[in-house]
Amino acid sequence: MSLVAVALSLFALVPAAAADTETEAEFLSKINATRAANGLGALQLDDALRSHARIHTDDMVAAGEIYHSSEAELMTAAGTGWSGIAENVGKGNSPTSLHNAFMASPGHKMNILGDYSYVGIGTDTSGGGYLYVTVVFVGRGDSTATNSPPSDAIATDYNDTFADGEGNGSVGVVDTSRGEWHLLDLAGDTTRFFYGAPGDLPFVGDWDCDGDETPGLYRQSDGFVYLRNSNSQGVADISFFFGDPGDIPLAGDFDGDGCDTVSIYRPSESRIYVINDLGVNGAGLGPADFSYVFGNPGDNPFVGDFDNDLIDEVGLHRESTGLVYFRNAHSQGNADSQFIFGDPGDKIIAAEWARRGAPGPETVGLFRPSTSNIFLRYTNTQGNANETLTYGVATALPVAGDFGFLTGSGTPPG
Repeated sequence: MSLVAVALSLFALVPAAAADTETEAEFLSKINATRAANGLGALQLDDALRSHARIHTDDMVAAGEIYHSSEAELMTAAGTGWSGIAENVGKGNSPTSLHNAFMASPGHKMNILGDYSYVGIGTDTSGGGYLYVTVVFVGRGDSTATNSPPSDAIATDYNDTFADGEGNGSVGVVDTSRGEWHLLDLAGDTTRFFYGAPGDLPFVGDWDCDGDETPGLYRQSDGFVYLRNSNSQGVADISFFFGDPGDIPLAGDFDGDGCDTVSIYRPSESRIYVINDLGVNGAGLGPADFSYVFGNPGDNPFVGDFDNDLIDEVGLHRESTGLVYFRNAHSQGNADSQFIFGDPGDKIIAAEWARRGAPGPETVGLFRPSTSNIFLRYTNTQGNANETLTYGVATALPVAGDFGFLTGSGTPPG
């Protein structure tokens, strides 16, 4: 037996239409139409599942956030004889936008196209005009599915990864001439805000350990770090200084504790300085926990969990040739992996693009300022991009990570 759960949130400024049995029926119609298009049988409404879904949705509205039912709650609602249970929860603007976003996310798509026979749907719009939804899927021995999900569906163990908030890597660009941020969400919408001064180096990280990556800035002229705990305009929540003028910031979880910190790469020494704490109150952070030499002068550093061990490592990118190389440990030595990707002048990023490819380690992407193209690769190997999109402006630098729930209320760059 299996039990999986996937959450998604899409925000919009336009209030959703009233949510009632008609809205729930619209969700069911879209789900069954999608299943039919993939050769799968229709799901039947189940009163017990619908009752649980409505109660859980009301609870989410009262809490003002989306979260999953407990396993005990789902198993009680499913009763006996079930072979699999799954749950999608979301917050958005309409059944159409939420269903499209669910299908754009492999975890949600897996549930919609799974070997289930019954469904319960509960909706509510009393929470600030947003549409909240809970969809519970149950498979029983009398499943009406006509065949297994299509071959492009991903492995079931992905759902555990997605439910934990991992694998939701997305991209953004920051116009450093204006301090203007544009972050792209899972539905393809943009959240736009201003943060920072011209010339600040942008990056993102999970500073408050809540699973969402939010803005950071490094001012190379004085080594000051400015961090925010939300993807929105405002003043820094955390500020301190670390390093020397000209250093390059490295944001990541370097000790596997689930929280990101800001370390530095010193180009003049080809040395990485790692520290596992954040500073406070505008004070100096103190000496690094450790340091080591890696790479050649002029190569640009980037951060990612390249071996999927939940600890971020440092890689280097030689912009003149497109050479990418990294080690899977924080120590001096030869690269564990190297390959060519991209053209001279491309700017490198890394995240787990699991919603587009397969779950696993964080892999590379590139931003090409001359064309405002972003190229994403699903493996850390030489080859063509697996996905290309146009997003950005020539004066921008890229950022990448799991941005969490975005408003999606802004305009794309350009």
